[in-house]
Amino acid sequence: MKEIFIRHWFERPGRFFLIVLGLMTSTTAIVTVLCASYNARDSYDQLNRVASGIPAIDVHHRRGDRFDPKIMADIQLPFQADSTAPMLFRGTIARHEVARLRCVVLGLPLADNSSTSDAAGQPSSSTLTKYYDRENQARLFNHLGIKSPGLIGSKECLISESSATSLGLQTGEELQLLFRRRIQKLVVREIIPNKTWQAIAVEPAIIVDLESLQQWASLIDQVDRVRYFVEDMSDEEREKSASELDGRLPDDLVASVRTSAFGSAASIFRSAELGLSFATALAGVMSLYILLNTIRMNLLERRRQFAILRCIGATPQQIFVALMLETATLSVFASGLGLAVGILLGKVLQQVLLSMTFTSPTVYLIPWVSVLSVAAIIPICSLGITTIAYLEQKNVSPLENFRESPSSYETKFPWPLVGLGLALWCVAFSGLVAVQRDQIPYFWAIPAGLLMMVAYLLFLPLGWVPLLSLLVYLNRGGRWFSIDLAKYQLTRRTERTSLSAGFLVIALCGAIGLGQALRSNIAELRRWYKTAFAGDLFLLSAPSQVNDTEDPVRATLASQPRESLSWFDSIRFMEMEIDGVTVTTIIREFPDAAPFPGVIKNIEQTAALEKLREGKALLNAIVAKRLGKKAGDRILLRHAGQGFEFEVAGTFVDFKNGGMSILLDRKAAQSRFVVTGFDLLAIQSPEENRKALSTELEGLESASSMQIVSGADLRASIDSNMSSVILGITLVVITSFAIGGLGIMSTMAMNVAEQRKDFALLRLVGMVRSQVLGCILVQGTLIGLIGSVFGWLGGSTTAWIIQSCSEAILGYTPQADYSWALVAVSIAGTMLVVILASLIPAYQATKVDPKQSLQYED
Repeated sequence: MKEIFIRHWFERPGRFFLIVLGLMTSTTAIVTVLCASYNARDSYDQLNRVASGIPAIDVHHRRGDRFDPKIMADIQLPFQADSTAPMLFRGTIARHEVARLRCVVLGLPLADNSSTSDAAGQPSSSTLTKYYDRENQARLFNHLGIKSPGLIGSKECLISESSATSLGLQTGEELQLLFRRRIQKLVVREIIPNKTWQAIAVEPAIIVDLESLQQWASLIDQVDRVRYFVEDMSDEEREKSASELDGRLPDDLVASVRTSAFGSAASIFRSAELGLSFATALAGVMSLYILLNTIRMNLLERRRQFAILRCIGATPQQIFVALMLETATLSVFASGLGLAVGILLGKVLQQVLLSMTFTSPTVYLIPWVSVLSVAAIIPICSLGITTIAYLEQKNVSPLENFRESPSSYETKFPWPLVGLGLALWCVAFSGLVAVQRDQIPYFWAIPAGLLMMVAYLLFLPLGWVPLLSLLVYLNRGGRWFSIDLAKYQLTRRTERTSLSAGFLVIALCGAIGLGQALRSNIAELRRWYKTAFAGDLFLLSAPSQVNDTEDPVRATLASQPRESLSWFDSIRFMEMEIDGVTVTTIIREFPDAAPFPGVIKNIEQTAALEKLREGKALLNAIVAKRLGKKAGDRILLRHAGQGFEFEVAGTFVDFKNGGMSILLDRKAAQSRFVVTGFDLLAIQSPEENRKALSTELEGLESASSMQIVSGADLRASIDSNMSSVILGITLVVITSFAIGGLGIMSTMAMNVAEQRKDFALLRLVGMVRSQVLGCILVQGTLIGLIGSVFGWLGGSTTAWIIQSCSEAILGYTPQADYSWALVAVSIAGTMLVVILASLIPAYQATKVDPKQSLQYED
C-alpha cells in the first residue's frame, strides 16, 4: 500500500509541490507573524525597562505636601529594600557662562553628613542619619554608575547628560544654581549618562547632597518622597508589597509602585497589543484554513484512486494508515521548510521596518518555544484534519470509479449552514457590543471577531446560489459552453469551491480590515496635529532648553500692527504626576482666534475654554480612562515635590506623549506654580506680512536661543515621520496579503489539477483550447467575485471591531474614515491574484494530451 502511495507522488511532481507549498505556507504565515509580534513586544519591554529604571516603591504625602522622613523610622517594611533614597526636589535656574537652563535640583543622601553644618555654622542635627549609612550610599552610587571613590562634597554636584549638554558643561567646571535667597556655586563631580540617570530618577536634573539642599531651601528635615529600590521582584509582587506598606503608613502618607512617563503609556500599548494579537489570531486562522483546504482537496480529488484500491482488495484501515503516514511525512517536511522561511521573512520584515523608520538596528529575537510549538502543531493538525476528512468518506464505494460525483447544490439554499452562521454572527456581535460598552474585558474582541469571520464563511452559499441562478438565466440558450462547464465544475465539488472562496474572505478581512483601521487612525492623527500645531511661524526653544527670555519676543510681537498679526500662542510642556502616573502638562494661552488644539469630548468648546480659564483642567481621554476620572472629579497634580489640586472640566484627545497628557490655561497655571518661557511659540500671520515678521524675529533668534520654523515645514516634518510609520505598517499588511496570495495560488492550481482528466476527455470530443482556458478563467472569476463580496463584508466588520474597541481601551473612538478606494484596490488585487493563479494552470490544461482520457489517471 505504501509503495502505491509513493508511486502516486513520483508520477505527479506538480501536485506534490502544490501540497507541500500549501502546508509550508500555513507554517510560514503563523511563524512570520509570531516573530514580528514577539520582536515588537520585546522592543516595548526593553524601552519600558529603560524608562522605568530600577524597580522601586515610593512613599509620598497623599496631598502632595512634604513630610519628615523620620515617620518611616519605626515602620517595618514588608519587603527587602536594596537601598533607600529620601528625595527633595526644588526648581531652579542653572547657569554656566552665557547658557541657562530651568531644571530641577534633586537632593539625595550622598555626602558625609558628619561634616555638615547649619546656617549658623553649628553641626547639623538631622533626622536623616540612618539614610547616610555608608553601605546605603555605596548602593546609591552604584545605581548612578559612579565608580570613583569618595562621597560628594557640599559644593559638588552630579548632573545628567542632557542638562550638561544644554549648559555646555564638562566635568570639573563650575555652575551656578539660582534660589530665591542666594546663588550656590557648585563644581560638577560627574556627568551621568541619560540611560543610567533614568534608572534612579526620571527627571533630568542636578543632584546635590540632601541636607545641603534642605538648608538652601530652608526645608530642614523635609522630603518630597522616600524611594525604596528593590530587586528580584515581579510587577505583581511589587504591587502587593506597595499595598501592604500602604496599610502600615499613617493616613496622610501613601505607598505606590514607581512609574515613568513611558511606562505609564501602557494603555497605548494595549491598543497595539490588541492589534498584534488579532493579527496573530488571523494568521492562525489563515494557517488552519490553508491546512484544511490543502488536505481536504487532496483527499477529494483522489476518491477514484481510493475506489480502485478498494476494487483490488484494499481495506479502509489500510488506506487510512497509508494516508496518515503520507500526511505525517509531508507535513513534517513542509513545516520544517515553513519554519525556516517564516523566520527569514520575519528578519527581512524587521530590517525593512527599521530602515524606513530610521531606528537603530536591534537584535532579532526568535521565540523558539512558540515557533517550535507551531512546527509541531502543524503536523498534528494535519493528521487531525486528515482523520476527519477520511472518516467522512471512509465508506467510499468501488463503484465511484465508474460514475461521476453528483452536484451538491444547484440553486438550493443550504439553510442549516446559513442558520448556524446567523447564530454565530449574533453571538459575536453581542460580544463586541459588550466590549464596546466596557461590560467585558477588551481582549474578548479577538475571539468575537474570529467567530464573526467564521459566520461570514458559512454565509458563502448565500452568494453562490443567486450567482449560479443568474448564470443559468444569462446562458439559458446554451450559447457559451465554457460558462456551462465552469458552472458544472463549481457545483460538482461544492466543498472545494467554498474552501477556495473562503480563503479569499480571510485574506480580504486582513487587507481591508487592518487597512481601514490604519487609515482612520492616521486621519485622526493628522486632524490633531493640524490643530495642535496651527500657525504660520513657530519659535522653537533650543533642544533640552526652555526659553526663559520671552519678554523681547512678546515685545516684538506686541509692536506689530494689528493687521500683520492674527494671534500668537505660547506652549509649554512640563512633566508632572497624577496618582503616581507621569503625564505631560500642556500649558497654553488659548487666544480667541486660534483653533482649539485637540478634539473635545463630552463638552462644548466655548464651555471648555471658560472652565480652563477658571483654573480647571482637561484630561486626555487615555489618562481619564486609566485613572477612572470624569468631569467634576478632582485630581492632585504633583510638580517639583509639591501638589496642586485641580477640578476636571472634561476630556479631550491629544497624542502628545502617547496621549498621557493634560491641558491647562497658562494664567490659571501661573497662579498655582511657576510657569516661565515656552517650548514652542505659534504665530498666525497673513501671508503678505509673514516675511517681514519673520525677518524682524530673526534678530532675536541667536540671542534668545530660538529657532524660527515655518508652520508648513513643521507640519511637513511631522507628516514625513508619520509617512514612514504608515509605510511600515502597510508593509505588514501587504506581507500578510502576499502570504495569503501563495495559499490562493496553491488552491487554484490544485483546483485545476483535479480537472485535467475532464479537459482531456473534452478535448477528445472536440473542445478547443480557448474554451478550456475560458472555462478555468470563468471559474476563477466566479470564486473571486464571491470571495470579494464576503471578504469586503468581513473586512469592514474587522475595521469596525478595531475601531469600536478603541473606546474600551483608550477612552475615545477615532472618527471613521472609510475609503472605498482601499476597498477597490484590495478587491482588484484579489481578482488579479485569482486570475494569475488560474492562468498558469489553465495554460497547462490547454496542453493536455487528449489521449490521457483513455487512461485511468493523468
